[in-house]
Amino acid sequence: MAGKLTFNVGEVRRLMEHTKAAKHRSPSYDDLFNPAYHKGGKVKKVNGWPDHDNIDRAAIPPALHLVKDHGIYVMSNGSPRQLIEGTDNSVVAYAIEANPGKLEFDEWWDAAGRIMGGDDCVVTLLIPMFEAATKDKKDGDTFRLKVTKKAISLLR
Repeated sequence: MAGKLTFNVGEVRRLMEHTKAAKHRSPSYDDLFNPAYHKGGKVKKVNGWPDHDNIDRAAIPPALHLVKDHGIYVMSNGSPRQLIEGTDNSVVAYAIEANPGKLEFDEWWDAAGRIMGGDDCVVTLLIPMFEAATKDKKDGDTFRLKVTKKAISLLR
């Protein structure tokens, strides 16, 4: 598991604007277990699972979720979700290397597995990383993230 992901600056900017403007944000799987995002600073559980009603969605910071499932993409964690007009689908920005809308199945599937591993996943990446990536760039430009087993970082 390792590689580089390339994203369109304009697409990512729109996602950043959404999450920064949102009053509430959706938690990722990891966020569910973070006491800082629970009322009273304590994870309350129901049937062994974090109680969604105890999550303080306003405490979750603006971020983009890096998702590996049907391709690799980022999406806003802002709530309510940012939807493609007339659909129930979220607005996303696909990585060029794993975009099912532009690549053949074997090509994006192999790239997604090589870069992010075999399992579907969601990684929360805070907005300052994307602000640095898009600073002084035009909407049609791109930026790259480096993915390793241990970290995801901005390539300069």
